Amino acid sequence: MSDFSTTVSQAQVAGLADVARAAVTQWRKRHPDFPAPVGGASDRFLVDDVIGWLDG
Repeated sequence: MSDFSTTVSQAQVAGLADVARAAVTQWRKRHPDFPAPVGGASDRFLVDDVIGWLDG
């Protein structure tokens, strides 16, 4: 399990991408390669995975 400092919430992902939180919800539904949640939380993601996905 990763520690809290290396993860971001879905709202923080939206902030990183400069989109509404709803856009992140749609990405999660429509893109099977979107990073999976970590640590047993449904909306915590590894920041490195998210940045890599956004840059991809």
